[in-house]
Amino acid sequence: MCCFFRPELIPGTAFLAQSPQLAKQMCIAGDMERVYEIAPVFRAEDSNTHRHLTEFVGLDLEMAIDEHYHEVLDVLDNMLKSIFKGLKEKFAHEISVVAKQHPCEEFLVLDETLRLPFSEGMKLLKEAGATNTDGSPIGEMDDMR
Repeated sequence: MCCFFRPELIPGTAFLAQSPQLAKQMCIAGDMERVYEIAPVFRAEDSNTHRHLTEFVGLDLEMAIDEHYHEVLDVLDNMLKSIFKGLKEKFAHEISVVAKQHPCEEFLVLDETLRLPFSEGMKLLKEAGATNTDGSPIGEMDDMR
């Protein structure tokens, strides 16, 4: 299922595909446990910068949660580890070529991803001297507005 719309923010005549969100949700409602999508995304944004997000490749996941949202964290954690390990294995040569032009440290994929409780993360930010956008100090349970 694909819907199209005419973006008002882009000059000229154009039609963009709408997100398949409803189709993915229908798949989940039909007892599919997970639906993945890797596809081009086109956004109708009024962007006047040389770097904008009107077109990019998106990775999208829709999944049923049986018990807790940590299930989503586990799936995404394992998927991203697999992607990064695969990149290192399959594209080592290409990565080394890019590193010659843009020197950087080799990216590290940990076997176990660190997960901090919110309060612990806020405590670390506070200890590091981070502030809210208005310059006020961060509180233990501040929402960082």
